Amino acid sequence: MNIMPDYAFSSLDTSFSFSSDKNGVLKLNGNTLNPNTEYELISQNNIFEYTGTEQGIHNLKFIIKNSKGFSKEEIFELEYVQVPDFNFSANATSTEKDINMSDVITVVLDGGNTTQSFHVKAELMDGQGTFNIPLNTYSPFQNGTSILTFTPTSVGLVKVKLTARNNYGLEKEILINYTSSFFGFISPPFLVVQKSQSGCCLYANHATLNLQAKTRENAQITSIELEYYRRNSNSNGPSYAIVTKTFHYTPPSPQQVINLTNWFNNIADFQAGNGINLLEEKYTVTFFDTQGNSFSQIVTPNIIF
Repeated sequence: MNIMPDYAFSSLDTSFSFSSDKNGVLKLNGNTLNPNTEYELISQNNIFEYTGTEQGIHNLKFIIKNSKGFSKEEIFELEYVQVPDFNFSANATSTEKDINMSDVITVVLDGGNTTQSFHVKAELMDGQGTFNIPLNTYSPFQNGTSILTFTPTSVGLVKVKLTARNNYGLEKEILINYTSSFFGFISPPFLVVQKSQSGCCLYANHATLNLQAKTRENAQITSIELEYYRRNSNSNGPSYAIVTKTFHYTPPSPQQVINLTNWFNNIADFQAGNGINLLEEKYTVTFFDTQGNSFSQIVTPNIIF
């Protein structure tokens, strides 16, 4: 409501009072007013805000007076309806996540016995991440339990806000704070395996490994493991069918980030029949940390002869 006197305002003192037949709160330029109390109008433009606190038609009456004894009464009829309430919860499965690893958020909307429809908006307040619904847009949600997925794509604090709104315009908000860590290989492990021919047989000899690994913020890497797996046909006997060898590297001291350059080991494994009996060969690099966690990646080696 905008009440503005239509005469030379500065030439006369002007005051007003108000009353309402129902409960509500009236504010003038952001300041709360008391009913049946006379107030002086200080400026010519006056913005009133009224909020009804009970259902029904509110008759809001203003009486405006000036120092010449003139007065005017005006009644505003405002209707307020009861907006149905609802319950809203959103619970993350885990707020400690590795970067690019998804989390499941269980969203529950309960409108009770009322007939309500709902929409939910997802926003990023800090950090980066992706949802399985569009960001900053209200998407329809059912009354009941629904599942959201969120994937942090930046390291550190990632703050998410979910806003639920019913078809009456009532909104409720929930904030979820994630802590995202990098856990894995910063750059893919690079493995070079040297093979040589000796008579009828092929041998896997030297293995050279380069990698850069990083574990979570509260841990340090304690060891790195290279596992070699080979499966042959049985033409040369069962003892040659499957071979598994594991090689370990232990840094001088545990570190959160490990840079391994030209780490060397000797595989020294026999592969019969010029390699034609080789059915499967696999190289797996794994690091272990002080929290008992491990991260593995299968590596395709660069073979040289």
